Amino acid sequence: QFLDALREQGYFDVALDYLNEMETSDLASSEFKATLPFEKAQTLISSTTVIRDPQLLEERLGQAESLLEQAEAHARTPELKARSQDYLGDLLFRRARNYLAMAENDRLTSSEKEVYLGQAREYLKNALTAYGKARTSYRQILDDYQLDLRNPESKSRLKRLRAVYTVVRVKMPQILEQLADSLDADDPERARSLEMATSEFKDLWQKYPNFPAGLDSCLYAARCLYKQEQFAESLSYLQEIMSLSDTSALQTLKRRAMVLAADCWARTSPYPYDDVIANLESYSERLTRREQRDPEWQRIQIELARAYHEKAAALKEQNGDPGRIRNLERDAAKLVKLLARMPGDQRQQAQQ
Repeated sequence: QFLDALREQGYFDVALDYLNEMETSDLASSEFKATLPFEKAQTLISSTTVIRDPQLLEERLGQAESLLEQAEAHARTPELKARSQDYLGDLLFRRARNYLAMAENDRLTSSEKEVYLGQAREYLKNALTAYGKARTSYRQILDDYQLDLRNPESKSRLKRLRAVYTVVRVKMPQILEQLADSLDADDPERARSLEMATSEFKDLWQKYPNFPAGLDSCLYAARCLYKQEQFAESLSYLQEIMSLSDTSALQTLKRRAMVLAADCWARTSPYPYDDVIANLESYSERLTRREQRDPEWQRIQIELARAYHEKAAALKEQNGDPGRIRNLERDAAKLVKLLARMPGDQRQQAQQ
């Protein structure tokens, strides 16, 4: 409790001093001493949130990586071993993202950029290995778990373990997708990585539709399909999310699904303006002023405006109802005029 309190208050160096002292202290039990490498690694990782020096950041992450490998090798319990593997995967994934971010610097030459990308891919592959071990460990823990019906905590612990297991499973295809994003479009490994990620995301969605990890996997499967230019299938998964109930807990997920759906519709021929209007209109009508300035909602609104405009044009060709055509053109104009006055990625497109 003392250690957690130090970390929560941001006293990371004090927490590390405390853990070093506990290595030889009679106050610490042998069970607690066995967790010290893991706790040190967790403290080092937490401390990086306040570090701005890139060199110090890499130094601490490197120390944490070594400690997690040590914690995994000497873990006394299956759960501590699984947690160490999971944390190691998180750490390696984070280091990979750091290198991917550095590779985006416009001042780099092609060869310099490729060096960073190569380092990122190495960390991604190592993270995939760590998560694979964590997945196997958690699966074994679940298979061996003995539920005590007389103890309410036993059932709660089983539920937590299942939730952690699904999250670990989601991380593996996320890495495969990230690995694919770091490769050239014509690289065969990119296609293989996306196909493997898509397959795993689909499996998670089918097995865990009521878990947050399962719902996220439905969105991620759609995203991978979009990257493979399989727009119709991507939209079929996005439709599953957009048809969910309108609860606050699902609002962010549904908004992200609508943004991706907008990108799919924009690349679909013929343009499905009726589908766009059916899925987006009711949400656009009840946006708050703050939401109207959100980049994702603006992307949704510009696509809805396009759908109104395209449907009006189609009705003109069909000699449709003039009143209906005027209403559609008015609704499109209203949306783009609003977006054209607001800062954001859609402003220029709205002005055009």
